[in-house]
Amino acid sequence: SFEGRFLFADGRVRWWRGVARPLRISPSMVLFTGIVIDIDAQKQAEEELRYREAMLRYTAGLAGLGYRVWDPEVGRTVFCSPELTGLFGLPEEAFPGPLGGEAALLSVVHPDDRDYYRLHAVEVARSGRSYVVEYRLLRRDGAARHVREVGGPVPGIDGRLLKYVVAVQDITERKQRELELEEARDRLAVQAAEMTQLARALEGARDAAESASRAKSRFLAVKSHELRTPMTGVIGMIDLLRQTPLSPDQERYLGTLRSSADSLLVVLNDILDFSKIEAGQLTLEDIPLKV
Repeated sequence: SFEGRFLFADGRVRWWRGVARPLRISPSMVLFTGIVIDIDAQKQAEEELRYREAMLRYTAGLAGLGYRVWDPEVGRTVFCSPELTGLFGLPEEAFPGPLGGEAALLSVVHPDDRDYYRLHAVEVARSGRSYVVEYRLLRRDGAARHVREVGGPVPGIDGRLLKYVVAVQDITERKQRELELEEARDRLAVQAAEMTQLARALEGARDAAESASRAKSRFLAVKSHELRTPMTGVIGMIDLLRQTPLSPDQERYLGTLRSSADSLLVVLNDILDFSKIEAGQLTLEDIPLKV
């Protein structure tokens, strides 16, 4: 048998397969009988299949996906992509030994994740259902990698489980970013708590300062009133004293005393006004004046 391509007169090219057998007519004569089969549709289907397989491998490589095909009849992996063997830190020619059987696959799962993987992946796959799991695998060099695994059944025409396809993606970098984000959130939470405590402390200090300021204002207002009363008496007595017979020196002394008393009264009034301003109780007066 042999295969080839026919070139038609109109330029079309089609694949065909020829099968021939010898037929002895006489001791000195042998004829060949054969048939020619048009296999162009089969060749196109094979070409389409190769194209789809190439695109699948290319897309899986871009996405960082490795995949394998599990055959339930033989109970082992019958195909493993180079991306997956690379993820496990194995050379491509190492397949199927280290990854073929179920026990071998479980051996590369991190010991702390094996029970989880067995329950949520292996047992689910045995029941013919799909699953999605995340776990840690151990490479041949001992490094641990976080992976996300998605498995799904491939039923045959009769509905019976034919194959089981598993895709595995390395998500170590994503997990590292999630861990960094979680640590950053924890640091922000601590900083927020510290800022809250600081704000409360500042609020307490502000309240204490305002309370001290109000107490000072009240004190100054009270003392100003208390000092103005005797000062008014002093000024009144000076005025009365000036109405009595005085020598020139006494008159000068009383003038100086009155000037000093007036200055002191202005200071007391200013202190009282400042106290009213701090307490928010200052009253403005509308008094006519000449400019």
